[in-house]
Amino acid sequence: HIPFKEPFVNMYNAYRDDQGTWHKVEPHTVIGKQILVNYCWGHPQSTVMLCPYGAGIGYVNHNKTLANIKMQWAPNGSVGQKDEWLDKDLKTFETIYGTQLGMDFVALRDIEEGEELYMDYGQEWEDAWIEHVENWEPVDGAEDYQPAYILNQMLADEPLRDEEEQEDEPYPDNVDLRCHSWTGHENLHWNLEEKGVECEIDARYEEEDGTFTYTVLFGESKDERRYIEGVGRDAFHFVDLPYTRDHNLANAFRHEIEIPDEIFPEKWKNAKD
Repeated sequence: HIPFKEPFVNMYNAYRDDQGTWHKVEPHTVIGKQILVNYCWGHPQSTVMLCPYGAGIGYVNHNKTLANIKMQWAPNGSVGQKDEWLDKDLKTFETIYGTQLGMDFVALRDIEEGEELYMDYGQEWEDAWIEHVENWEPVDGAEDYQPAYILNQMLADEPLRDEEEQEDEPYPDNVDLRCHSWTGHENLHWNLEEKGVECEIDARYEEEDGTFTYTVLFGESKDERRYIEGVGRDAFHFVDLPYTRDHNLANAFRHEIEIPDEIFPEKWKNAKD
């Protein structure tokens, strides 16, 4: 739970000084909101934001006309629900941690096996989405944007550029070419757990069978540097740099899901007009 959402969800341009401390470039200029907002619940007349967790909780999409489930407070004492919290002042939320509230999804009608679940996110959410779709424009350079997964597909069978070649023909600045943590071993596999490590391609060699191997440099400082020769193509993978994917753009859609007014506590309505 977040009792006063604006300071928490707002995003600002920032830079990092030589001591590693972050500073806002323009402290009062908000450039966007965190993507977390899209998965949290709130109300237009309140500063509180509830961010649920649980199996499948983030997979119920919005459809005002096809909604087949609704949210309601769980029975008192079940799944962490404490009804007393529905009558607490929001300042109390600042000093309490842990699960204090629970929400149930209740079917509005019989639901067939395999049928998608829909919920009404609220009129304010729908109005905001319609306005976003009507007014959205791509950011500068969008036509040249290529995320890491596209590059991994496109360049899977292509020779990789060494550091000297990348100076003249760099890869997109939104990705980083990384090496597998077990570089030097055979039969390497990339999965969600494998994030890779920083490395540089020092040289590329074409083998007799037409494939390529690479000499790779690891380590940033002189004392740490080491080379591995004969590295195969499966040791390399493009990864997206933080905050470069489409959903991280400043003009991406952000809006909390609305808790229905009929179940939202009056005590929490601290942002009335």
